[in-house]
Amino acid sequence: MLKSHTVSEILDLLLELAREEKRVATLSSRTDAYKNSTKRIAVIRGEIPPQMLGHHDRKRARGRVSVALVTNWVCGNCHLTIPTGNRAALMKSSDLHICDNCGTFIKLAAESVPDIIVAEPVLEKKSKIKAPAKSPRKTVPKKAKSAPKIKAAIKLPSTRSVKAKKAISKTSPRKR
Repeated sequence: MLKSHTVSEILDLLLELAREEKRVATLSSRTDAYKNSTKRIAVIRGEIPPQMLGHHDRKRARGRVSVALVTNWVCGNCHLTIPTGNRAALMKSSDLHICDNCGTFIKLAAESVPDIIVAEPVLEKKSKIKAPAKSPRKTVPKKAKSAPKIKAAIKLPSTRSVKAKKAISKTSPRKR
């Protein structure tokens, strides 16, 4: 019988269904635990809406997980970061969310839910501490700008001797 559940409760049922299906796969079909688990699976499947159950069955047929927990804003299935824009919406448990990267249903893990910090009321206003008054600024007369200094270009004699200059001019071929 299909009962009305919140989205968070349905995702918890899907997680429990996945655990039971994994457990049944490891058990022998002749044991009592196997029979109890198959009965539990039938009860859980009856409580989940058919659209979500179809999504779960398609994912399980491919060997994938249908629901992943988000811890530290990272998807538990594909291990990629949840986009920043989706984080605020994910904190509202009234909506169903699907990972943009891997397509699984995602649910915020209990330890990842941020605590809301409540500000304590202010009892009395604190007076602002005023800075000491500044003393009036003393003005110093500015010096007049002097004309830019011009350096006289003085031509210094070259350091090469006259004989060295003649030797260089003789060795280098010049066309005249």
